[in-house]
Amino acid sequence: MSRDTLAVLQERARAMRNNPTEPEKRLWRHLSNGQLGGHKFRRQEVIGHRIADFACPVAKVVVEVDGDAHDADDDAVRDDRLEAFGYRVVHVSNADVMNNMEGVLERIRQALPHPDPSPEGEGLARTTLRLRSPGEHSTAPALKKKGRGWEISESRLDALHERAREMRRHSSDAHKALAARFAKADLGRYTFKRHAVVGSAIVDFNCHNLGMAIAIDEEEQDDAIARRRDRSLEAVGIRVMRLKASDILTNIDAVLARITAGMRLRIADKKEAARAHRDATPRQTYNRREARQ
Repeated sequence: MSRDTLAVLQERARAMRNNPTEPEKRLWRHLSNGQLGGHKFRRQEVIGHRIADFACPVAKVVVEVDGDAHDADDDAVRDDRLEAFGYRVVHVSNADVMNNMEGVLERIRQALPHPDPSPEGEGLARTTLRLRSPGEHSTAPALKKKGRGWEISESRLDALHERAREMRRHSSDAHKALAARFAKADLGRYTFKRHAVVGSAIVDFNCHNLGMAIAIDEEEQDDAIARRRDRSLEAVGIRVMRLKASDILTNIDAVLARITAGMRLRIADKKEAARAHRDATPRQTYNRREARQ
């Protein structure tokens, strides 16, 4: 493909992103920011000589929203071209998006690969990676610990880290702005890692030494899903601070002040927990000579 052709396609894709149809806007509210099981979709993605309505490059899945008038033969040719690039194509109609969103999302879920093909055999919960509807469960999904690590299979962990890398490559403007300020700050041993894997979740920023995570609230996210993820993390001792993307972009100094205050509280909590542990645990002595006898 020539540079001129690519430039034309990219310009057309930008125009389409700026003027989405109503069904496209509605579906994007559910696909943006990794809401569908953490899979990162892009709108109007250029793939070869085609522009896909929605595409997840990591999972290799394309979602096409079909209007009232479309040609089945053209669709078949288009699908063949996309499949040649390794993509699986899911077609949904305008009517289904407008009237049966849950059915549409379930079709897309079925096309997406699960990072661990048989988690039940290992006693692992799928909840974080493939979330059910918010009303289905009121309790937090479990993030199980095993020893000093997490009870999670290697294949599932590899998939999570690959997804986190993809999210770092395509971060939101708010995420980039906060990451830039963190990079300039002298945080000592309390540094934050971007798009960090914590158990079976991916958080925007995580400070391992503090047991503190920062989550950015984007405009189109599902708040019920976000709250469930927070409860899962807090159940294993991770304190979650939520920040609005709009606040980061318009008043980042106030946001940083809030983060600093939260870090100080977390440091105080850690010190208090350490003191309580020392008080509750009798000091034990060890005699090397007696141990050898």
